[in-house]
Amino acid sequence: MRFETPSSISIFNLDNQKITLIFAQHQAYWQGTAAQLRQEIFDIADRQMQELIQHAPPEQQDTLRKMYKIAKMKRENSLNDTMHSALPLISIIKTNQTETILGYPTRKYQVNLDSVLVEELWVTDAVNPYSKLNLKAMVNLIRAIDPVSGNAFSTRSFKYDSLLYHGLVLKKIRFLPDGDQQVSVVKRIRKVKINETIFEIPANYMETKIQEVMLQDINQNILTPPGLSTNQGNQGLPSLPPPMKVPVKKKDFNFKH
Repeated sequence: MRFETPSSISIFNLDNQKITLIFAQHQAYWQGTAAQLRQEIFDIADRQMQELIQHAPPEQQDTLRKMYKIAKMKRENSLNDTMHSALPLISIIKTNQTETILGYPTRKYQVNLDSVLVEELWVTDAVNPYSKLNLKAMVNLIRAIDPVSGNAFSTRSFKYDSLLYHGLVLKKIRFLPDGDQQVSVVKRIRKVKINETIFEIPANYMETKIQEVMLQDINQNILTPPGLSTNQGNQGLPSLPPPMKVPVKKKDFNFKH
């Protein structure tokens, strides 16, 4: 599987449970297991918090240390929680309401969390782009990246998985806690031949650490405390080149670092 964002490309190999992150602006990549990715993210968060404490005013440092300790304890507890006691009960209700979308027949399903309606899905079984998806392997990969959300994913219900991956959701309404709604509707479906090279690492890209990329992407000291240098060493890996200016759509800038 391959997912793209404005800052990176993520490739998930469900057969060997490996993850590849490609950073085109740096001509670099990271590759490893889900557990290694999770640990790198934790290390980055820990380092950022330690730098924040170090450069904070002396009168604020004790408070920040306590906040950091509590956050780490919550993280460790969530990773060790195997009882799933906080997970909501999910139920799927098949309705008699149908609708034709893009020429495909769909049926409406209601998704409830603890008896509260949170989603309405219009699903067709006339199109199934996920027919070759190894659902069990994907659940295992997600669980390894984030045990909390991964366990929630694997325990939500077989019927919900069937709706999402044994057909195609053409319309979705999400009911938000504030009473608002988010409506998503598929506008076009087309079948294309995918070149398998898009799942490969470009030959001229160098291996890096995620932390290296993040440090180079911090601009104007927005996320960097005063005195923090971005040249922190690479532990045997080559230094990254500076980010290249690549053409992107204007809307791609609508995100936060």
